[in-house]
Amino acid sequence: MKKASLVGMALIGMTMALQAGAEEVILAEGFEAADNFKTENGYKCTDIKIRADKDEFQEGNGALRIAWTSSDASGAFSLSREVKPLDITGKVFSFMVMSPDGKVMNVGIEFYDSSGKRADEYRQYNISGAGQWTNVKFTQGKAERGQWRREIKEQSGDPTKVTRITFRAQTKESNQTAELILDDFKITSEEVKK
Repeated sequence: MKKASLVGMALIGMTMALQAGAEEVILAEGFEAADNFKTENGYKCTDIKIRADKDEFQEGNGALRIAWTSSDASGAFSLSREVKPLDITGKVFSFMVMSPDGKVMNVGIEFYDSSGKRADEYRQYNISGAGQWTNVKFTQGKAERGQWRREIKEQSGDPTKVTRITFRAQTKESNQTAELILDDFKITSEEVKK
């Protein structure tokens, strides 16, 4: 094939990628190890355990498996990671989750700014059945069907100065131990406008 044809094909490929919504990856997090994460018992959570899972994962060499127990109501855990200051305004963020036992009611993500104030918060309720992966995907500033976004009005954090990202999940019932596998977190550039 001639050089001009190859250049032409490359330009067509680039144009198609831009039209299809190609995104720049701003932050990518593999979950091969639990070392850089802080866990906390959330609402009605009595116990939380975290470990690397080398058998079930979506990218890299592993994922994080979190197990937690609820008390007298459905219980939630939180898993946090500090990041360098980041502007999430209009960005798309996604991660993969699996509920091996089907006991997870919802998963969520929260963003906190450098002063510790919550800058944004999302929940996803339509999680796939036991043993199936769900791609949780949000665009900052809006929520789609099956998703929930908190409107933070008073003392809201600054989405242009995010320094902590927190993942959450909640059991379906009280007095229940649930598991969640978390993998392949990404923040990408703004959606391409059509």
